[in-house]
Amino acid sequence: MHRKLGSHNPYERRSLYLDRQCPEARQRRRSSIRERRRAVRLAVFEGIRCYSTDQGPAVFRLDEHVDRLLDSAHIVGFRDLPVTAVQVKLAINQTIAANEFTSCYIRPMIYLDGGMSLTVEAGQPRFVVAVWEWTAFLGAEAKQRGIRANIASFTRLHPNIMMTKAKVSGNYVS
Repeated sequence: MHRKLGSHNPYERRSLYLDRQCPEARQRRRSSIRERRRAVRLAVFEGIRCYSTDQGPAVFRLDEHVDRLLDSAHIVGFRDLPVTAVQVKLAINQTIAANEFTSCYIRPMIYLDGGMSLTVEAGQPRFVVAVWEWTAFLGAEAKQRGIRANIASFTRLHPNIMMTKAKVSGNYVS
């Protein structure tokens, strides 16, 4: 039986950080991070949690996640990145604030735009941050009733097969 996870579309958001700006929904282009991924050949990303605290939103291990994002971009060969570590952190915080979230899931991504060939030189790296509310992942009743889990028979990719030290979008579908 398939269940709907959460009560609303988690991708509905008011703002998304793209090309060094975090516009409001009424000014935002009619595009989503999911639509952009369809045309993307190569991307690196992070998945980060932001928790609500008494002092406001707190991003879990922001420095480590940003370092890994930029390291992943260098591993796959992206050159002339459009952002620095400081700019990525600022963009993440701006996007959380623009969406008025106290807790959320954060997806920063650097993707190759316009590169429809087999070389990274064919495109330009672009940077985007999306955030969405993180609801009860397995449903609110999962804590009460428990969940059913299986052990996968898959093994991790061998390091010589793909760039396993980078968090590359293609590694997650292989």
